[in-house]
Amino acid sequence: MKHLFFSQIFCRDAVLSYSAPSNVERQLKLIYGGTAIVGLLNLLLLACCGFVALPLFYLVHVSYFTFAAKVACLCNFVKVYCYGVAVIILQAALTAHFLGDDCAIQLYLLCMLLVAHYIFVTSYRRTVKVLFLTLSSIVIVSAYLIIDEFLDFWIKPHQLISDLTEIFFTLINAAGALTLFTFACSVFVSSFQHEFRRLNDLNTGLNEAVVHDKLTGLLNRTGLERKLSWLRQHKLIGGDKPYTVVMGDIDFFKTVNDSYGHDAGDLVLQRISVYLNGYVNEHFYLCRWGGEEFLIVILSKLESAVAVVEELRSQIEEMVIPFYNKELKVTMSFGLCGSQDEEKFTEMVRLADGELYRAKRSGRNRVSYTTLEDQSSPSGT
Repeated sequence: MKHLFFSQIFCRDAVLSYSAPSNVERQLKLIYGGTAIVGLLNLLLLACCGFVALPLFYLVHVSYFTFAAKVACLCNFVKVYCYGVAVIILQAALTAHFLGDDCAIQLYLLCMLLVAHYIFVTSYRRTVKVLFLTLSSIVIVSAYLIIDEFLDFWIKPHQLISDLTEIFFTLINAAGALTLFTFACSVFVSSFQHEFRRLNDLNTGLNEAVVHDKLTGLLNRTGLERKLSWLRQHKLIGGDKPYTVVMGDIDFFKTVNDSYGHDAGDLVLQRISVYLNGYVNEHFYLCRWGGEEFLIVILSKLESAVAVVEELRSQIEEMVIPFYNKELKVTMSFGLCGSQDEEKFTEMVRLADGELYRAKRSGRNRVSYTTLEDQSSPSGT
């Protein structure tokens, strides 16, 4: 019956659904076993009707698929597939010869053309996929045309059966075929959804990796640029909405690394990042600018931003960071630049960086600030 195609196609479902091989093989066993059961029903029906040749063939058919259900695994994909195609074609030809084409299974073969496309969502190379689909399509369509069109003229049924037997025979095959077809499609849909979710999660993870710093989990420069772009699109900065750029740097960070090792330096960065990240909200945006530098965008006037940064500076000064049997204490210096011109962001970063170095030269653990307008005025140049 048509179900064999399902089993071979779906044996590659291990790659698509990323399930364990045992799960895939269990699916194969169910499909093969179901095919054997449908064949057994045909066998019993034909035996009851007094036929001889077809019941013998179906006995081979049932034996083959019972054996296939026991040995189903990923490694015998091609072999069992080819044997199964031969069994399907032979079964259809014999059924048409003995009972007439109305009792053959060419329709179920044609249905398999849809499932054959499943090969495209496996991990095979494109050449293998195209070749597989082409060959299987040729076999399926050819079998359908030969059995449905030509054998009807070339072969006269060896034995006529009653209309009731023909209907019963057809219903058994149709019910079994549709049942396995539904099962195979459910596996496909489930696997496709699983793969879609996996790719979506992977894509989300990659996006997170692109915009976040690996060590601290904060936004990186790319992430902050995207956030600023979003703020500009929603007109949350610029125009009559002032904002302040803050550049912060950990004082004597190199000394921490040299004295206690890079593990201590990483710990300091992480602890300060956690603290600063606690301030993040719709008015406070933070990123790790590079090394021990942090860049903050605060959507407020410079005076309000200075008060916030002063609080940050004093709280960081009081922080104690346990490191093994030691207690690390660090401070930070900050440079600020305020403005309302969102197009001058790069210039504001440069000026905030300049103010940061002014705070460093003034003794560190300080806040220094300016505005873009002051720097642009004649008195500020």
